[in-house]
Amino acid sequence: MKRSKKLLLATIVALAVLLILVIPALADQRYLVCDWADECQINILHGTPTEYPAGEPFYIIHGAGGAAPDGAPVAAGHMGFALEVDGVYVESDWDYRGASSASDGRPNMIWSGSAFNFPEGMTGTHIFTGHWYTACQSTDGPCENPMDPVDFITLDLTVEFVE
Repeated sequence: MKRSKKLLLATIVALAVLLILVIPALADQRYLVCDWADECQINILHGTPTEYPAGEPFYIIHGAGGAAPDGAPVAAGHMGFALEVDGVYVESDWDYRGASSASDGRPNMIWSGSAFNFPEGMTGTHIFTGHWYTACQSTDGPCENPMDPVDFITLDLTVEFVE
């Protein structure tokens, strides 16, 4: 009887440890509410679409990349994308970062961006404001600190969600 109790306790502890490890990993999965091919992206940079079906899921995903004038990559933490909906900043569902090297024929680039899912869709008319940030060293402007993030593009897109 003692041996079976120890085995049961060991099994329960093992399952608890497994759940502690697996549940956060499942919650951190990166996904978009619909497939890229389903044309369910609202693209602020392209200004499309200006009408979208009410209550249908959509996503917004944008980012920024850059390299310093000397070709050195900019730190990814100093660039990216922020989203406002009707004047209120929205927290991203997940962020991404990437890099390319000079060996592929392009300058050293680092990029960073964010994805925003809207699984319930929206109704009415809303203004989406995108803010693209990069390190000051990647711009033509004067920089007190070359790594300070600056809002180098801000665009509004008004979308009417139609029945």
